[in-house]
Amino acid sequence: EELLRVVRPGGELLVRDGMRAHDEFQSSLHQLVDSKREATLTAISQAGKAMRDALLLVAGVGILVLFAGGWIASMVTRRIARSENDLFREKERAEVTLHSIADGVITLDAEGNVEYLNPVAEEYTGWKSEEAKGRPLDVVYQIVDEQTGKQIPHPGGHEVGGRGAHGMTVQLLGRHGHMCAVRDSSAPIHDGEGHLVGWVVVFHDVSQIQQMAQQLSWQASHDPLTGLVNRREFERRLAQLIDAAGADGRQHALLYMDLDNFKTVNDTCGHVAGDELLMQLTTVMQSRMRGSDTLARLGGD
Repeated sequence: EELLRVVRPGGELLVRDGMRAHDEFQSSLHQLVDSKREATLTAISQAGKAMRDALLLVAGVGILVLFAGGWIASMVTRRIARSENDLFREKERAEVTLHSIADGVITLDAEGNVEYLNPVAEEYTGWKSEEAKGRPLDVVYQIVDEQTGKQIPHPGGHEVGGRGAHGMTVQLLGRHGHMCAVRDSSAPIHDGEGHLVGWVVVFHDVSQIQQMAQQLSWQASHDPLTGLVNRREFERRLAQLIDAAGADGRQHALLYMDLDNFKTVNDTCGHVAGDELLMQLTTVMQSRMRGSDTLARLGGD
């Protein structure tokens, strides 16, 4: 009303229209703000609900992942523990086996240095496993040729155990000078990718077998009473001398002796006396023999 007093009489109508328009604008503005506020609050509420749902989902997935991770970790731990137990049992069985077998076993690294000796290998070589560890195979396991008496070297480097099962008898020279006839074999050790990681050498004592073979060979070629070569061995040597005489132009002498009245000794004094006579005669005649001569018993007398 104060504004209407200061306005000119002709402009009162315009002022009233302006004020009415202003009031309508203010009312429309308040309605617009109220509607936007409700929409904003609704959007904020929906966003908050979505965020809560997302957080619940993430929390649920996280819990499931934790449970799954714990289960997987438990399974892996159990499998590792089972594998370790299996490896431990396998190692124990291998150690028991190595301690129980009658063969000597030596394991080497890829360069041919000793890693382990089983008790049999320790006994024959004279080396304890702890003392031999890290030493070259030639130092711990010395083998000698039976004929020449010379040491047989092992190949060096990655071929140190590569002689394989050579099938020949050699003499094992122990640390303290003990000699023993053995037969050995060797094989490479590879990892899962096929790389060479070491060697294993296995040997066994054949001294008794060798002695038995020598005894059988001696019995097949010698007379059991006098120890002289028998007819079969004599004929073999005689054939060799005849061939050598023809090839080299050399001469050899052959003397055949017979004991007269030997049957009378057996009949009157018994076979024990006859055997004693043959053995004493053999001793007397062998004392007159040279190293290149052969004395044989061809028959009963």
